[in-house]
Parts: sequence; structure tokens; C-alpha cells
Amino acid sequence: MDTKRLPTRWLYIMDYLNEDTGAVTAALGSAEDRDECEGVVRHETIFYQRQGFTVIRGEACELCRGCEGDGLIGAHGSQRECPQCGGFIGPFRKLRFKA
Repeated sequence: MDTKRLPTRWLYIMDYLNEDTGAVTAALGSAEDRDECEGVVRHETIFYQRQGFTVIRGEACELCRGCEGDGLIGAHGSQRECPQCGGFIGPFRKLRFKA
């Protein structure tokens, strides 16, 4: 599917391990495009590493802005196929960031 013409956004999750306490922290967020997403993830990674955390996992995905990857829009009783993506379910693309 050609996503260049679709209104999309990128969602990301980064998991970090606090070496001192063993606690896992997650950073969630969104970005308008892939370049912005990669920049935000890079910034988040540097910030958490300076705080003494280790990156465990980093992932991002591109989703339809209209339906958030569900393929359907509307209220509970009157759901219909998303007109922007044609009912496509799931992410268009996924990224995995090196830890």
C-alpha cells in the first residue's frame, strides 16, 4: 500500500532499565513523520542514558491517522471502514531501534 498520500503518524515506545533499582521505564510518544520520530527517539535515548538507564527495546510504527490502525472508524454501534486507508488493519511500517 502506498502510504505517501495517506495521512499517517508515527507512534513509538522505548523501554529502559534503571541499573540501580532494576526498574523498567517506558517512554511513549508520537511524531508527524519518520524523521521526527527518529529524532525524538534519539533525544529520549540520550536523555535516559544520562540518567543512568540502559535501553532495552525501541520500536515505532506508522499508523493511519484516521483509524489508528484499527481499519474502522465511528462509534461503537455504527462502525464503518476507514475511508482514508480502506480498512487496512495494523501498521503500514515498523521500525526497530538498536539498543
